[in-house]
Amino acid sequence: EFDRVVPPPPTALRDGLTVTVLRAFPINRDLDGDIETVYTTYASPSDYLRREVPGGDALVYRSKPDRLEAQSTIILRTPHSGHLVVDGAAVDYTVPALDVDELLAQYSVELGQEDYVIDASGRAVGRDTRLVDGAQYSVIRVGRELERVDETYTVADERQPDHTMNVGETRVEVGAPGIMSVSSEVTRRNNEEVERKVVSRIPTVVARPTITYY
Repeated sequence: EFDRVVPPPPTALRDGLTVTVLRAFPINRDLDGDIETVYTTYASPSDYLRREVPGGDALVYRSKPDRLEAQSTIILRTPHSGHLVVDGAAVDYTVPALDVDELLAQYSVELGQEDYVIDASGRAVGRDTRLVDGAQYSVIRVGRELERVDETYTVADERQPDHTMNVGETRVEVGAPGIMSVSSEVTRRNNEEVERKVVSRIPTVVARPTITYY
């Protein structure tokens, strides 16, 4: 039922024509919280998303293997935009996240036992609260000693096709480093630091990759 034939069945037969039958295999798909087993013939996650997922252009992988095979698990999310304030840093986000829990994970935010999250109205919200565009969330810390430092960070270079350029030509768009606000919880004994644990990483200046167009 899910197998694919190349070229497709309506193709007229001719001498020397090669016909390939691609067998479908099952994968586990989580699409915005809807978890099901689906079948595909594509090994490339990007090909699967582009060719077999309705509305795939509006979706982003949150998790995927490099290559699809039987029983692979993929997580697809509709990106959501909003505003997050945590540990004195703020970020306007657009992230592939389903709920507050995934939003916090996107920025390595760890909640302590008494920490909580509020929305723009000041109401506490649960980690399973579904995200909506334009929402504002703030992380409230209770009884924790935190230290915040700004660190420079970079992102990996990229190569992208530019179909307006002649074959063999390249064009480089130079990127720039960003600034990451890193907050750590500090544990002390007898006024001496014994442990330091990162509880959030917020990009206050977003890094830009160097892109080579070809």
